[in-house]
This record gives sequence, C-alpha cells and structure tokens, in this order.
Amino acid sequence: MPFAIGSETSGSILTPASYCGVTGLRPTYGLVSRRGAMALSWTLDKLGPMANSADDCALVLSVIAGRDEGDATSVDRGFAYADAPADPPKGEAPWRLAVPRARPRKVQPKVRANFDAALSALGDRVVVTRDVEWPDLPWGPAVGTIVGAEGATAFLDLLESGGLKDLACPRGRFAGYGGAAVTAVDYLQAMRLRAR
Repeated sequence: MPFAIGSETSGSILTPASYCGVTGLRPTYGLVSRRGAMALSWTLDKLGPMANSADDCALVLSVIAGRDEGDATSVDRGFAYADAPADPPKGEAPWRLAVPRARPRKVQPKVRANFDAALSALGDRVVVTRDVEWPDLPWGPAVGTIVGAEGATAFLDLLESGGLKDLACPRGRFAGYGGAAVTAVDYLQAMRLRAR
C-alpha cells in the first residue's frame, strides 16, 4: 500500500512507523482535520500519513492539510510539497533545528548513522544545534493526566453506562475509570506544563 493515515495522541504514528521500517509524519496540531476520527484526547490528537518515504508523506500531507469547517481545531494553513527543501525567505536567517540531548541512546548503529546522514544532507539550508538541553520535567505523567482526563470525557457514555465490562480486552474494562478520577487541579497543572 502506498500510504495510510494514522492517528497520534502520544506516539501512535511515529512509534509503529519506526518499528515497521516506514516513515511516519506527525503534523503540527490542527494542520490536518480530525473529522471522522475517533477522539481520545482533543488537545493532543493529530492525524498524519505513514508511507514508504519522507517524500511520500510530504505529498500526502500536501493533500490532507488545511482548514475543515467540520473540525473547529483545524487551521487555515496548508502544506506545500516540494522535491527539495525550501530555502528560508530572502533576508531571513536559515532554518534552525534543535536535536535534544535526551534523544534515544539505545538505537541500532545503522539507524543512528542514517539519522546523522539526514542531518548532514540538510547542508547549509539549516543550522543544526545538537545536544540541546531538554527541561527535566515530568512529561510522561503530565501527558498521562491529560490523556486520562480527556479520554474519560470522550468515553463518558461508555463509563457511565457500565459498558466497559463488555469490552473484549480485560485491561480495557477498567482503563477509563482512572481518567474519570483526575482532578481539575491536576489536569490544569498538566496543561500548564505543556506551555514549557
């Protein structure tokens, strides 16, 4: 298959793509309409392409990006596909790319070499800064709090009706109740952390 559209709340495009040897592109929030997709976390959910190459993902994104009246969170900004990276507008500084210090260390040598080659291929179009310090904050628990609270809201009818007991997966029969117990204070603190 030439491409598929995946949904991502916290890694569900990028992680499977990396395990399957395809390219996954997680667009910026709002760039692609989520109309028709099952909601989990309305402030984190994104839709994006999975394909055989970055070029294929860019081509698909150029078609699916943009405003959709059926999704109030979608933005009026498309994505233009180009065979080669665009230069920054005349008179502006080159594009900048930061590579966090905490990038995965347990990576196969060929994957690491491919990553480094990709950075080198950007040439002088991009200023690459490596080993950027990432704030040491509880990112995982914050995302878990947001997903839990918003997921419980998305599936509130199922929770309140007791319908979770009918799910095939035993773990799923209890999963939503924890999210329903997230306090407003915890949710808002997690949302504030996102701004950092």
